[in-house]
Amino acid sequence: MTASTLNLGPYRYRPSRQLDETRMSTLWLASEVTRDSTASPGSLVIIKIARMSDTQYSLTNQRAIENEEKWLGNLEHPNIIRLRTVAEREASRQPIYRARSDLPGNPWFLVTDYLPGGDLQSLLSERQKLPASLALEIAEQLGDALAYLHTHRCVHCDIKPRNILFHERPAGYELTDATRPILIDFGIAKNPSDGPQLASGTPRWITPELHAALRVGRKIEVDPSWDVYATGLVLYTMLTGRKPELDHPGSHSWTPLTPDDISGDPTVAQPTQLVDGLNRLLADATADRIPERISSRQFTDAVRSLRQYVRKPGTAPGVTPRRAPRPIGRGLWLTGAGLAVAIMLAGVLFLTISFQTRGPATPASTPPVASSGGVEVAAAINTPTTAKSPTMTATKRPTSTPIATPTVTATRTATRTPTATSTATATARVQTMTPTATQFVTPIPMRNTDAGDTPTSTPLSVTSTRVPTRTPTPRPTVVVTTATATTINAASPAAMQVTLQKPDNGFNIDFNSTINFRWSANRPLQNKECFEIVFWRSPANAIQGYGIVGAGPATSVERTFNAEYEVSSEWLDAGATYSWGVLLIDDCQSYKTTTRTLVSDVRTISYRK
Repeated sequence: MTASTLNLGPYRYRPSRQLDETRMSTLWLASEVTRDSTASPGSLVIIKIARMSDTQYSLTNQRAIENEEKWLGNLEHPNIIRLRTVAEREASRQPIYRARSDLPGNPWFLVTDYLPGGDLQSLLSERQKLPASLALEIAEQLGDALAYLHTHRCVHCDIKPRNILFHERPAGYELTDATRPILIDFGIAKNPSDGPQLASGTPRWITPELHAALRVGRKIEVDPSWDVYATGLVLYTMLTGRKPELDHPGSHSWTPLTPDDISGDPTVAQPTQLVDGLNRLLADATADRIPERISSRQFTDAVRSLRQYVRKPGTAPGVTPRRAPRPIGRGLWLTGAGLAVAIMLAGVLFLTISFQTRGPATPASTPPVASSGGVEVAAAINTPTTAKSPTMTATKRPTSTPIATPTVTATRTATRTPTATSTATATARVQTMTPTATQFVTPIPMRNTDAGDTPTSTPLSVTSTRVPTRTPTPRPTVVVTTATATTINAASPAAMQVTLQKPDNGFNIDFNSTINFRWSANRPLQNKECFEIVFWRSPANAIQGYGIVGAGPATSVERTFNAEYEVSSEWLDAGATYSWGVLLIDDCQSYKTTTRTLVSDVRTISYRK
């Protein structure tokens, strides 16, 4: 479809060209048209239209536009995308931010600001990684936007570099008002007070519990820490140029930062302190379990604190350049010197008289000094102080902070035992949390625009435990099998055996095709058992593979391999060959901690080869 054939209807926006196409929508550049049907110069906008080409996702895409309009219509923050008015109601003159187009299927559309600076993903592709000063400033502003969202009971659920845009592309070492990051795409944003909801998000940037629920299609309680987790991964990517690795699906592992990662960065003033602080922050933000993660406000405060270790290039650490003094004439200099001597003599005379009449003065008590990370802070007298969370102190966290060695990837997967190498041993973190302190946040009510459809405006007190006490405890063992052999639980009298039926070994998947996967089992499923079909590539194995549909009791599933699935999966590569097979899951309801076993033979399949 071209701009000339894109007929939105009787609205004041004229599309000019298509900019992007995602799984849920198409984005068009448009200009605002004046009453005389001429384009208003400099008034460029983005038109976001729900995709209707695939009936399987049409309803979901429509609801995403509705959801985005309802959230953005109630939010206002300098780091959040702004909606433009589509039309106005004739009687009340109330603005309308979403409307039906005249396109086939009458899809919803909305209008937002045009951000020509591009997204963070393209910026990283261009610069590989960012200076520490710029990365921290972007992270601080994102954290501030998240704190605002979470106060308004909004969890974005899709934080990633592609959804962070700029009015102008950042250059140099710091942000300006025009280059501040803007958070977009609220299509799957959720309200935690709405109870358990279907899991959604981009696999590379979601939490372990969200990934587990997403794979089996299970509803899950929404938690604001999902956004903090993803933002921590974004900060890591900005600093290192490396995307987070998916060691075990849903559990990210990352190599700790070392001074070598920031060597040559002219904005780093104190590399050791910066690296140590960043590793602690990333461990706290991307912890595997919700109670261990910090809040968005704690994340923002920690990033702001780390900015003391960076500087503008050309300035000494901790020194602010001052303007040179203006030259002073000789006569003025002598006059000033005379006045200074007179003031000093008067002061001495006054102190002498005061001492003789009142006696020596009693020194006032010195306010206590609190130390935090080597920075001394004077405490104000009679001013209540706020206790700092133990997770943000300088104390090492051996079980959640990755191992400090540049040659070993620190794995924080609770259900996998890393293999020892000749240089170091990665330690798996296995903990339970006993809450000892609670932080209460009372969100601000939102304006309700459409009764019954808009996220509730009733204030909710959200309890977020942030000061856990760790007690080691054993966790269920995951059965790990290789991708080249069939694994059967011989110890069980009714061992499950699955035979793959279709597609054939070596099958090639064409683009935009629907494939039926079918198998047979030697016995019925028992109790809470279910099947899951998985894809994987060497050196990974079946247990580390990716589910393509979700777990369930059926012995056949269908999957459409198209552009939408490529974007949402992020792991599916054109021209690649995968192994595939069927897993038996002992308990579908507790997918993350249950035993998962490869019970079928293994076949290969290629995609768009």
